[in-house]
Amino acid sequence: MYELNRVRLYNIGPTKARYDDVLLDLSDGGPSIPAGALIPSPGQVFRRPALASLLVLENGGGKSVFIRMLLSTVLSERQSRKGREALRAYVVSAASPSHIALEWANVRTGETLLTGQVLVPTSDGKLERLFYSLNPTDGTGLSTLPFAVDRRRLSMNAFHDALKRLDAEDRGLRLEVEKRQGAWEGHLRRLGLEPDLFAVQQAMNVDEGDAAEAFKTTSGRQFVEWLLSKALDAENYVELGKAFNAYAKNIGRRDQLLLDRDFSSETAGAASRLAADHARHTSAISAAHTAALTLTDLAGAIHTSVRMSGDARHKLGEDRDSANSNVKAHKTIRDEAELVGKEVLRLTLLLRLEAARTLAGVTSGQLDDIRLDIAGWTLVPKVLKRATADEQYRVAVDLLGAAEQAAGTARRRRDNAGARYAGALTSAAQNCKNQAEDVEGKRDEAAEAAAAADGRATADEQQAARKSGTAELLVEQADSVDGRVEDARASGLLHDGELVAEAKDRLRDNAERLQSAAIRVSEMHKELERESRQLGKAAGELIEPEVNARRAAADAAGAARESATAAAILTSDETLRALAELDISEAVPGGDPELWLEENASTFHNLAAAAAAAAKDRLEELAVGNRADQRLIEALTMQDEALLPPRAEVGELIDLLADGGVNAMAGWRALEQVVNPRRHANAIQAWPALVDGIVVPDLSSLERARELLAEARPLPATAVLVATTAALEAEVSEPLDGFVVEPTPALHDPQAAAELREQARIRIDERRHPMDDLIERESAAAELRLRLGQWIHGHPAGTMERLRHTVASTAAAAHQAKAVLDGANELQARAVDAYDQHVATVAAAESAAQAAVRAAEFVERLATDAAKAAEARAAAASLLAEAAGHLETAREQRATAGRLHGQATEFAVRAESIRVRGDAHTERLRKVVYGTEPLGGGVDETDLAALDIAYSEAEAGFRAVIVGEDLEQLVRIAQQSLHDIDVELGSEPEEAVDRANFLAGTSEAGSPDSLEAVKRQLGRHAQQLSTDYDEQKEQIGALAAETRSVSRQNELPWTDLDAQWTPTNPEHGTELVAQAAAKLHDADELLEAATALERTAEQRLRNADDTAREMEAVHRGLRAATRKLQIPQEATPFAGTADEAQRTADAAVRDYGETVDELNAAEGAVRDATSEFRSTTGHPRFNRLKAPIYKQITEIDQVSLVQRAQQWASQLAERAASLTSDLEDSDRHRKLLIEQLQHQVNEALTLLDKAERLSRLPDEAGVWAGRRVLKIGFVKPEPQLLAARIAETVDDNARSQAAIGGRDLVLRCVGTAVPRDFKVEVLKPDSGDRAEYASISEMAKVFSGGQELTGAIMLYCTLAALRGSTRTTRGNRMGGMLILDNPIGKASADYLLNLQMNMAAALGVQLIYTTGSMEDRVLATFPLCIRLRNDADQRTGTRHLHVVDRVVNENDDDQVTGRVSTARLMVKPREQVRDSDDNPYIGQGDLDSQVVGEL
Repeated sequence: MYELNRVRLYNIGPTKARYDDVLLDLSDGGPSIPAGALIPSPGQVFRRPALASLLVLENGGGKSVFIRMLLSTVLSERQSRKGREALRAYVVSAASPSHIALEWANVRTGETLLTGQVLVPTSDGKLERLFYSLNPTDGTGLSTLPFAVDRRRLSMNAFHDALKRLDAEDRGLRLEVEKRQGAWEGHLRRLGLEPDLFAVQQAMNVDEGDAAEAFKTTSGRQFVEWLLSKALDAENYVELGKAFNAYAKNIGRRDQLLLDRDFSSETAGAASRLAADHARHTSAISAAHTAALTLTDLAGAIHTSVRMSGDARHKLGEDRDSANSNVKAHKTIRDEAELVGKEVLRLTLLLRLEAARTLAGVTSGQLDDIRLDIAGWTLVPKVLKRATADEQYRVAVDLLGAAEQAAGTARRRRDNAGARYAGALTSAAQNCKNQAEDVEGKRDEAAEAAAAADGRATADEQQAARKSGTAELLVEQADSVDGRVEDARASGLLHDGELVAEAKDRLRDNAERLQSAAIRVSEMHKELERESRQLGKAAGELIEPEVNARRAAADAAGAARESATAAAILTSDETLRALAELDISEAVPGGDPELWLEENASTFHNLAAAAAAAAKDRLEELAVGNRADQRLIEALTMQDEALLPPRAEVGELIDLLADGGVNAMAGWRALEQVVNPRRHANAIQAWPALVDGIVVPDLSSLERARELLAEARPLPATAVLVATTAALEAEVSEPLDGFVVEPTPALHDPQAAAELREQARIRIDERRHPMDDLIERESAAAELRLRLGQWIHGHPAGTMERLRHTVASTAAAAHQAKAVLDGANELQARAVDAYDQHVATVAAAESAAQAAVRAAEFVERLATDAAKAAEARAAAASLLAEAAGHLETAREQRATAGRLHGQATEFAVRAESIRVRGDAHTERLRKVVYGTEPLGGGVDETDLAALDIAYSEAEAGFRAVIVGEDLEQLVRIAQQSLHDIDVELGSEPEEAVDRANFLAGTSEAGSPDSLEAVKRQLGRHAQQLSTDYDEQKEQIGALAAETRSVSRQNELPWTDLDAQWTPTNPEHGTELVAQAAAKLHDADELLEAATALERTAEQRLRNADDTAREMEAVHRGLRAATRKLQIPQEATPFAGTADEAQRTADAAVRDYGETVDELNAAEGAVRDATSEFRSTTGHPRFNRLKAPIYKQITEIDQVSLVQRAQQWASQLAERAASLTSDLEDSDRHRKLLIEQLQHQVNEALTLLDKAERLSRLPDEAGVWAGRRVLKIGFVKPEPQLLAARIAETVDDNARSQAAIGGRDLVLRCVGTAVPRDFKVEVLKPDSGDRAEYASISEMAKVFSGGQELTGAIMLYCTLAALRGSTRTTRGNRMGGMLILDNPIGKASADYLLNLQMNMAAALGVQLIYTTGSMEDRVLATFPLCIRLRNDADQRTGTRHLHVVDRVVNENDDDQVTGRVSTARLMVKPREQVRDSDDNPYIGQGDLDSQVVGEL
């Protein structure tokens, strides 16, 4: 339970009492809170708030404003209208929201809770409110709420966002935000704050100091109901209320539910039987119709088969002759196609052989040229060597002649030669680069061409593989068809030697013949069906009139029987016979009870009414006497045979005198003990005040009593006489005017009271038997009057004559309708018999036709597959030939690709050689010296070798001139070298030497590397050509052999071909070969088909003769069975064999007879079931049923009833089961509901006892210690009686009020459980320390203002503790907070304040009072006083409140001097523990604890 710890009001209040930012601190004024943990949690407090706090503010300063604002935060939804209007005036503006924040402390754990609300006005004059709750932490609490940032007030939304940010940063806040007021109260209830108690506080603060108004009630029952309604939480009884409301919805329909269940269950059984019979009847009709159709269709089919057999045989003979001629013509066409194919293939192979030989010749010439180039390149070094030697010789000769010239001439010559040589080298290097790029381009082209050739070869190979696979698949399919043909022949579908096409025609003709026969039989069957249907329809149309006539007769007879029965029952009634003055066995006058009643019913009705009224009047007289005696018995009844107690005031005074030591007794008791019973009446008449007062023994006691009562001043609510016993014993004087009403003897004479009670009981018993007789007579007369009224209403004058005439006429009409219906049924039965007999014939014909059709369709599919198989074989041959052509093309493409790859390699090598040669020229250029001479231009690259020689000789000559060599010796050496080389070249072939002289002038001859590269390239080319030439020779040999194999021995053509079939090239020849193969395949197919047709025609002719003879025999057998049925004229022939037709006919005739018998039995069952259903639904006890289904079923026509019987049966069975379940659930529901209510009522009554215990004043209350503030007296009922009363209450409320809350229902049951009023008394404290009690209804009359207010505060504390006890299982009692507006004004007496505070402290209720009093005595009573002041702002005119003083009175009860905030525990390692010698467990320094406390 929470107590209010601190309150913060921010920017709220009217202009006369504005709370800008006021913090009211109620904390740390109460006892300490036991610590639950060593380390405190954030926001935890260690002392309870002050148990009683006083807020002091001058009157009109804003005390009521504070209370309204506080209660609006914890009681948002149930705030009073006045409070809502005032709250709107307290809010300042939308830009500056108003805040109310309350900090609560949990009195058990010390944890704090903060709840608050933000208020802003809206444009429509209303308020927008935001409620929130959180758990304060070290960083966020009441004082640090983000109402403003940088002295700027936050709007409502900004404040909401700030709270969310704080919650995101610290999840320990557990922030909850709510805008809905109802949801906010529910949230407070879950937190442990009680809005229901705050609602009571709101009622206690309606007006200043009028807290007792909230507890004013007119009776004890009303107070108990109010107390329980506040102590019990309505949420705990929500499910109970729902259960009661569910039960209340069904209780009013129980009688109808019972009747509806019986009707549904009985009708469902009758409908189920009718549905079963109708289903059998429908099935029998369908079966009979089907059997008749089958029989007639079969007869028609067989008849058609016989008729068509003659025409079929003639046509089959003509078909056979035509097939023979067709076979011969197709054989000639096939032979011619075969010769054309052979000749085309031969010519095509010859063209391919010639093309292969031409290609081989070209390859051989290329190979010879390559070999000559290789020989020439081999001799190029020798040719270059001879040119060098020749140049050396010429230069030596020239040098020798010019030896005389100066060295300058040699330098110029060298430079000139160097310039020409350098120019040639530069040109040669550039040419090598260009040639390399050209050769590389050719290499790329050759590689691309080779890749394309490989791709084409791959495509051709794939085509060949695909076509080969397709050909294999076609061959497998053809083989599969051949297997199916053999299976069909083995099964008998194909005859020996019969082709598939022949069998197809034969079986198709047979199927058509049998289908025609079946059609004829079916048409005949349909005719029989139409005839029987027409007769059945005619009979069916007669059923309804016959049923109606029979029903009318039965209804009339039933009405007559019911009338006779009712008349017999009425005339046998004893009351009626008594009114008619007839004996029990005497017959009515005239012997006809119905006519007698029709004449005299009105008279007897009036007599019965008069007899009932007379019995009722006499019964009422006796009941009045009984009630008077019963009241007398109740007045004379005493508990435990003791006198009735005196008045409450007399009893309290006697107790007071007894406490003072005075022996006093009630006057009635003294009258019993002192006065002779015979003088009691005289004494009462003489001393009425004394006998109703107090009697003491003597005068001294009388004086002592006077002193005690004068001192105590009990001030009873009535005048009480106190006297001695001598007054009762004195003689009676003359009575005064007037008289005394005789009191009950139970006050003074138990024996007289017992005698009077016994006399009253005897009189009641004597009246019981007459009353029973009168009740019986009244009931019998009333019932007779009701029955006679019903008879008169249902039997006006002339009814019996009309009813008897109706019985006779309806019986005659029913007999006549039955005769007509029987005749129609006989005709329909004969028609059905004929129809049934024809069913077997129809079934046999249809079965034979279906079998023949299936066989024909199978063989037809087989023939189609066989034709496709021949096509597949020809297609396979063509595909294999095409695959061979694709493989040949692939081989050629692969060869081409190989050659192109070789060329690409050669080009790559040549390009590399040229680039090497160009690099050599560039390297040589770096070594050439040409001085200042310009580079020579226009020099041919072919002169490069000569220029090199010239430059070398010029340089050598220049060096020779310089060093002075012997030129003559140089000439001789050069001449000898030239001669030796000429001798070597003379031994080589002349063609090779000429080719070498030509090649020596090319650029490749200038470098040994390029020379070797050319030679390698030519070698590889020669090798590739040699390989290609060998492959071409092999291909020529293969083509020659294949040509010989397809040619005639004398090499003559197979046939003469026209221009269309003569090939012009190998490709054209390949196409013509494929066309010739296709033509041959077509010719083969046509020939095979013609041959198959020939065999088929022959076989069909033989089969037709056999079938016609067998089918005629079957047809003769069906004529007798279908004589009453109509055979269809045009029918499909029977599709099966004669044996199948015979079996089918036998089965159809048998089925037809069986179905007709079953149909007749089913019709009779339907008629009986229909009558049973009508009898069930028309029972008189169902006339009171109000369900729509009753009218719907009873008014349904005959046809619809039979057709919908199954639907009705299912729906009614489900309805009966549902109604049964509803009734069982209702009973079970009621029982559980009563048990729950009985438990709740016992709990509520126990709660009343608990309220008494909780209201006991503590020991600190002085003379009132231990006394109960509240007393609740009632008689607790027995469990069985309680259950009966609760059941009665539940049923009454369910019938009268369908919707009621669970808690309200419990309160009503509590009132029913205690029929007598609750005796509720409240302690009345006074300054004389007297403990008096007054009724709760008399508080306002007996109590003073302060006493009434104090009693109200103690009652609230009791209620708060009681409410808390229902929501917690803890032993300590905590009641929360109670805030009151200036209770000091009425209850400022010390004893009243002490009672309030002691009661509140005992029950754990925190008291918060506001007052304008500044009396020191009052201030010293409260542990905490907070003074506020209301100062005016002269600038704005607004008055602002602020706290000016906070006084805390010392509390000596709390002896706490500090608390532990930190603890450290150090444990010595186990090794040290084991090493200790003094203690086997604990060593030195094992435990070192340090406690830091705040002292």
